[in-house]
Amino acid sequence: MLNDKDNFVSVECIICNKISNNIFLDVQVHRNIYTICKCNCGFIYLNPRITENKIQKHYNQGYLPFGQNKYNFIYKIFQLITFKWKKNIIDNLKITDKKILDVGSGNGSFIHYLVKNKYNADSYDEYYDYNKKNYKEYLKDKSTNYNVISFFHSLEHMYNINSILTLSKQALDENGYFIFALPNHNAIDRKIFNKNWIAYDIPRHLYHFNTNTLKKYLINNNIIIVKSYSMIQDTFFNVFLSLKKINIFLIIFYPIVLIYCLLLIMINKDHSSSLLFICKIK
Repeated sequence: MLNDKDNFVSVECIICNKISNNIFLDVQVHRNIYTICKCNCGFIYLNPRITENKIQKHYNQGYLPFGQNKYNFIYKIFQLITFKWKKNIIDNLKITDKKILDVGSGNGSFIHYLVKNKYNADSYDEYYDYNKKNYKEYLKDKSTNYNVISFFHSLEHMYNINSILTLSKQALDENGYFIFALPNHNAIDRKIFNKNWIAYDIPRHLYHFNTNTLKKYLINNNIIIVKSYSMIQDTFFNVFLSLKKINIFLIIFYPIVLIYCLLLIMINKDHSSSLLFICKIK
């Protein structure tokens, strides 16, 4: 039950534009029980959700991607591994000008990493306090076409997802690439941990994609997937934090659960905690 109903709103499915009240899962976070719905089209999303003007309090310095010197040690390790992995993915695209925009960049640490590696890289995050402009104003000031526009674990956060994607398409070079990295709702760790799956990240995560629903959404926006990757590194982190969320003492089972998840992912990458998609405009 929502204790403060005035701060919540029901929303349409972003794929079929219908409002779904089919309960998939109820999850309690602090005083509120949030409902994740499954639309008749198969898409899973948070409904109702906190109004956009009330979500800011959930993006503070205690939120890992926004913390500066307060990241825990484990997060720093996985972050560095992921930075190198993501850069390698971008390098393999063989772009020439290396103009990159990372949307939903948190504190911009990945962009700083790319700049150090000779990339012409920009970052935008509407919830991080250094950026006061909306996305449209930000792009207008940049006056450039990007070779790559990336959404690393950010698309699932976006209230104005359709307008963000439309503006991004206008800012992308005609031969450019989109990169979308998202939690995978088909993940084996999601099935193990159910409502304790850390990647539900309620109330910040508004949408819960898998390969099929992302493909449907992107096709509606004239974007096609050209390649996908399993983000194995996220499994290490998600399993650890999901166990910790249930009970810190369950960490003793970490190696067993992790190995089981990794074996299934090796058989079928659709079990991955997260997936990365390379995409182009049709």
